[in-house]
Amino acid sequence: MLVLLPLLGSCQPELSTNRPPAPRGSPGVESRVGIDLFTLPALRDPAGPSVLLSPTRTDLRGQNRRSLRVKTGESLGWKLSLPPRARLGFGVAMNPEAWILRGDGIWVTLSLRAPEDSSWTTLWDQWICPRDLPDHRRWIDVRVDLEAWSGREVMVRWECAASPPEHDMLKSEGRDQGESLVLSTPWLRSAPRSSRDAAANVLVIVIDTLRQDALHCFGNPAPVSPRLDALAAEGLRFLRAWAPSSWTHPSTASLLSGWRPSQHGLGMGPAGTTHLHPDTPLLALDFQAAGYATAAFSANRIVSVDEGFARGFDHFDLRACQNEPVFSAQRLTRFALQWLESHRDQPFFAYLHYFDPHGPYQAPPPYTRRFVDTPSADRRIPAGIRQGRTNPLRDSLQDSTRAPAIAPDRIRYLQGLYDGEVAYVDHWIGRLLEGLREWDLLDRTLVVVTSDHGEEFYEHGFFQHGHSLHEELVRIPLILRFPSRGGPALASRRISTPVSLLDLAPTLRDFAELSRDDEDRARSWLRWLESDSAAVSPALPLANYSVATGRWAGRQRALVQWPWKWIENRGPDRDQLFDLSRDPSETLDLAAEEPRLRRQMRELYTRLFGEGPAPAAADSPVDPVRLEKLRALGYVH
Repeated sequence: MLVLLPLLGSCQPELSTNRPPAPRGSPGVESRVGIDLFTLPALRDPAGPSVLLSPTRTDLRGQNRRSLRVKTGESLGWKLSLPPRARLGFGVAMNPEAWILRGDGIWVTLSLRAPEDSSWTTLWDQWICPRDLPDHRRWIDVRVDLEAWSGREVMVRWECAASPPEHDMLKSEGRDQGESLVLSTPWLRSAPRSSRDAAANVLVIVIDTLRQDALHCFGNPAPVSPRLDALAAEGLRFLRAWAPSSWTHPSTASLLSGWRPSQHGLGMGPAGTTHLHPDTPLLALDFQAAGYATAAFSANRIVSVDEGFARGFDHFDLRACQNEPVFSAQRLTRFALQWLESHRDQPFFAYLHYFDPHGPYQAPPPYTRRFVDTPSADRRIPAGIRQGRTNPLRDSLQDSTRAPAIAPDRIRYLQGLYDGEVAYVDHWIGRLLEGLREWDLLDRTLVVVTSDHGEEFYEHGFFQHGHSLHEELVRIPLILRFPSRGGPALASRRISTPVSLLDLAPTLRDFAELSRDDEDRARSWLRWLESDSAAVSPALPLANYSVATGRWAGRQRALVQWPWKWIENRGPDRDQLFDLSRDPSETLDLAAEEPRLRRQMRELYTRLFGEGPAPAAADSPVDPVRLEKLRALGYVH
């Protein structure tokens, strides 16, 4: 059986509305972006109407991809008009849910035939036997050069064949093996004539729990981040950047969508009860629709498929969450480099979420105690702190109304371990950037480095994160290194204009010219960055639903209107007001001295963003799986 998926006339990329224009600063450059064949209508029955394909998602050892499943003995094909320098890419695997009785694998063939040809030409074939070959227990990525047929109409097909008789170990002749083949996101594109012809890629790197002053280029006196410092020296360093919330769920969802936490709802209710709103406009969906290869690599188990983050990503990789978490940065970098190398001839949008330096602070040697204050002998530090665990300290403070005294050397010890984690992840991000440079991708890629939130070391009487909206938890580093063709205004400089990660998604859409509407473009930083002028300081909203108990529990709001910051807590000190220009550490609460300004900040928040009830999802039943994830990360006790 052959299923034909005609391309509504032609597959010439120059006729596709999905092709973004040439990168900024390079008029007239040819840039053909790949066409995702899964977006094309299918003819299930040649005599019937066309229907849209309904891909599902398949997880293979932590690699989750959008895919189609094909039965044994079935063929799946597309009729294509090939562009110049045509390239075809796809991934295949054996269905992990298939009931295989005939032998230990399947035979997959990709073949091509032009109308004038009397027979099919085999382009690629593979015997897939995951039972015996460990490399076949995951996705097999394939790239095929079709330049010899460029400019011609051809048929390409994938065939899934059963085991040959000599492999029939269980003698199951005639048994239906079901959907054995899994085909992931095939795409067709015109390869660039040279590296200059390629469209700009976008790489977003989020370093979990990285407070702004943790990097040397943002004020840490310790030399913990030489690779990121070098990247910042080549790009734009934002000195005043805030995360939308102080823990991973709401902040990451806002970063990837541009929606405020109250809009997407994730993390804005009691622990484990909320889900990402299905209408959330995730950034990856826009890049996927434009033909970019899209992939996410997460070392944080709550940035995963279950929470709804996979929409728009062809490939969602969670293998860095598995096994020993101490080496997660190394594993995530290795998996990301493998994918980037196999997609370097196609424009890509990639999201990397490193887990380091999230607690416990246990960087591997030689980073473990590189920055620990050596006069503080280990024997004077409790065992839990020596292991980089702040939970015992946090638990003792959870329901306290007044912060007890904690020995400064214990805090310094923890900070030294934390710095070791920063240095460790800096090393592996350096390796990632080296790979991009080696493949001539770095100067064709917009690289974003930031964090989802910070970390407290007792500045306001607590540890870890998620419990407040003070600066140590929401002030984050932000570095943008634009492609070499970005122009002088997007080259190396320091930006003092206050910004929120809420506007990162509109900026990236604007950069790739994927913006949805005028409001989206108006929120983009690109306009005032390209004009090399300071923007008007906006009012930046922050929101939180603290999963802590006691004085930190409940919903919180804050507003930054530089230099003023207003915080509404759910504790005994309901409203707080700080002047960040004179008091960046928020040690002097001016709420009582400036009642009029405090009231104006509250009214401004309400006028711009509304009071808004808590999302309905906050009242949904507790999901025990999500609750256990949050408990493992220290959010729930």
